[in-house]
This record gives sequence, C-alpha cells and structure tokens, in this order.
Amino acid sequence: MADSDMPGATGIAAQHAAYPDTPRKIAPTDGSDKFNTLRDPLVPVACWLLNDPAFAFDSSFVSANFRPELVGNEDTSGLMELIQSNAGCPASLFGHCDPMGSDALNKTLGDRRVTAIYALLTRQIPLWEKLYSAPAVGDTWGTQAIQAILQSLVDGSGNPYYSGAIDNQYGPGTTAAVKSFQTDSGLSADGVAGAGTRKVLFGAYMDWLCTAPGSTTPFKMQITDFLGGAGAAAGDTPKLSTQSCGKFNPILLLANSVMQGDRGTRNGLDAPNRRVMMFLFKAGTVVDPSTWPCPLIGATGDACKSAFWPDGDQRRTNGDVERSYKLKPDTMACRFYDRFARRSPCERGALKIWLQDPQRQRMPNAPYRLQMGNVIRTGNADSNGLVIVFMNTGETTADIMWGQVQSSSAQSGTSGEAAQDSQLTYLYARQIIINEDAPDPLARDYYNLLYWQTDADEQLQAFQGDYGASQGAADVADVHGSGTPKPEQA
Repeated sequence: MADSDMPGATGIAAQHAAYPDTPRKIAPTDGSDKFNTLRDPLVPVACWLLNDPAFAFDSSFVSANFRPELVGNEDTSGLMELIQSNAGCPASLFGHCDPMGSDALNKTLGDRRVTAIYALLTRQIPLWEKLYSAPAVGDTWGTQAIQAILQSLVDGSGNPYYSGAIDNQYGPGTTAAVKSFQTDSGLSADGVAGAGTRKVLFGAYMDWLCTAPGSTTPFKMQITDFLGGAGAAAGDTPKLSTQSCGKFNPILLLANSVMQGDRGTRNGLDAPNRRVMMFLFKAGTVVDPSTWPCPLIGATGDACKSAFWPDGDQRRTNGDVERSYKLKPDTMACRFYDRFARRSPCERGALKIWLQDPQRQRMPNAPYRLQMGNVIRTGNADSNGLVIVFMNTGETTADIMWGQVQSSSAQSGTSGEAAQDSQLTYLYARQIIINEDAPDPLARDYYNLLYWQTDADEQLQAFQGDYGASQGAADVADVHGSGTPKPEQA
C-alpha cells in the first residue's frame, strides 16, 4: 500500500492537563501511635487512543489503519511524537471491547488486543505468532491476515506483494504473493506461509507499521518503557504494562432498541468501544504490583470487580436511552480506570484546534493559551500545528492566544494583532466557537475560519478565493475540521 493511499487517523494522542498541585491538609497528632499518611496520586500525563476502524469486530489483528496512529501523518502526530515529548514517562496499555458477549469472552478478546499492540511496540514477534496459531473467542487471524500484510508491504519495484481481495482464501494470488515475498527475503519459495515465513513477514510488517512515511527508521519502544517493565522479559505480558478491561468500561452504551436491532448497524455504532488505550504516567513513577487491581493477561476478570463502583454493573449496562461517557462519565464500572479516564481527552472527548498564521498555514509547535470559562489550558501545538485538550466546561466559546513573540509591550487584540497574558506574549488572539452541536455548523465554521462577511454568498466567494473555485459550502467543514492549509496556487 502506497503511503499516499493510507487512511486518515481516527484516534487521539494528547497531553493531559496538569494535575492541581495543592497543599495537603493533615490533622495534628495526639501523642499516640496514630499518624497521617501522604501518598502522591497516580496521575497520567498523556494518553493515546487507538480506536476503530483499526480493530474489526471480534478481531485483534493489527490492520494497516493503525499506521497513522502510530507514527503520525498530516492529521495527527501519533504515538511516536507523544513518546518523544514525554521522555521517561512509563506507559500502561488497556484493552477494551464492546458490550456484546459475555464478560469472559470480552476479557479474553481484550487480552488479545492489548497483547497485539504491546508485541508490535516492543517487536515481540513470538507473541503475534501465538495469536495467529491459537485462535480464540472468534478471533482468527488466518489467511486474511497474511493477505492484509502482503497488501501493505511492497516489493523492490514499489508494488504491493498482494493486490487481490482480502477474502481469506489461500488461492493462486496469495500463493504467488507469498512466493515473491519469500524470494525477496531469502527464504525457500514454496508459497506456503509457514511459521518460518510468518516470523519474517510479521517482523517486516511491524517495522512498516512503525515507520513514518518518508522515513527509514522504525519507531520502537522498549519493555522498560512500560510501567511494569522492571524485571519483565521477552515473551511476558507484564502486570502494570498490559491489561484488559474487557467490556467493563464502555464509553458508549447504545439504547436497548439498537442493541436488539440490526446486527451490522449495532456493530458499526458500537465501534468506539473497541479500542486500546495507553496512559503515560509522570516520569519516575513506580507502582507496587500488589496494589494494582488489574488481573494479568490470561487470567479471569474476577479481580477487576474488586475495583468496581458500588453500582458498577448498573453503570455498564445498556438501557432504554443511549448514554455517552463524553457527556456524563457514568458508563464505566471500574473506579480505578475511571479516575484515569475522566480527565483524559482520549476518553472524555477532545477539543481540537488547528493553529494557523494569517496566510492560513499551520504553525507547528506554536505555544498557546486557551481559556474556556474559568478553565485555562497552556502548552504547545504538535508538529502539525494541532492542539488537543480535554473539554468538559459546557462552554460554547473560548478565547485563545497563540504564537509567541519576544516583545512584551503589545496588548490583547484580534487575530493578526499581538496579545499578552501575565507571563507570555503571543502573536494572535481571538474568540472561537467550540460548540460541536451549534445550531448552524456552517456559520460556526465560517466564523472560526475568519470569513466574517455578512452575506453567505460573500463568505463562500472569499472561501473559494483561498481554496479554489471548485470548492463548495460542503467543503468548509472539511477545511475547518482538518486545518487544511491554504494552497499555494490559490
């Protein structure tokens, strides 16, 4: 698959807001053996969401759709940049499933999904071979996985080894593709994707998934980059590093009428629940495994229930109306995971803002200050000029300043004028509309894109002047959502 053919990203890589560092309150001692206990909270500093359509229904296979989430593209910075920006911050992976099926089935499926990602990031090919060779709970990699991998990898001429349909049939086309790969890899070209061929094939595919377009250096994490890395060995799926929540922590609960309706429709709407989450914790964080309630990969999910909210089973159960964790955080059964998730832009929903200059070009790594009501967020955009922050204020507008300058004499102004707060001076400042359910989305998008003409026809003409005469009103939403830079020829 050519880099230009890669699908867009659907997940999120984002920093968490700084945890409030407030003074601790303690009680005086009474001369007895009673004492105060102070404990630093376990605080995630960043998150990475690997979301559907990367995972198919009942599958742990790592599809080509994962690549932008891993190494980034023009729409997302990906995991690679997030890890680089949070050096020394240990990681922990959590696998999740949709609410269909039993607790036991979904615990196993979540185990397999998180194992697939952990193995990919740490290049543990034997763990993938185990998933391939031992199908479980309907998760069968099989011939379709071989076809998908060969469709992504290219030969010396730049052509995919396999260009046929992903039909799970080991026909002449698949045999020829395997032979071609074997020949190029110095293997015996018998056309059979046996264990020896799969070892080389899986390794090449892992490196391809973790190599940014235009680069030749694959991204890789070490076992010790994870929270449970101390003492872990190759082939392990360590406690603290990997765990499955199964169906215990959904972020969307469909109405019963939908759950009992058309299967294809239900599976499509349930896709946000099929995900793998990574949390990065403060550098230097060390956790005693005995205090970590999540069971090991391969164990039952019974231990999870010791960390449930008192009404945990009720929280995770579908009802007469749809419920979303983004709107109200009451869909997760596990209070341990819930405390990480409720402050996370990856789980609660994120506000995405593209920072651009007056020429409508993205501003990579630009500093910003965002105020939503009484909530203030500061930081830097990613390498694409994208800001992602958790938003749960109920506000419909926000004030943002961005682009730092050296002078400190300027005052606040509209876009194109310098602005300053008590600490930094910024190039630009303005108000934006952040209501995703705005009654007139087109008017919101025009406003945020600075097409402030009073007439809709004039707004469209100005937009076409920047982005081309072939663009229509329907294209405004794409430009607004994707931060599309103004073309040089426009």
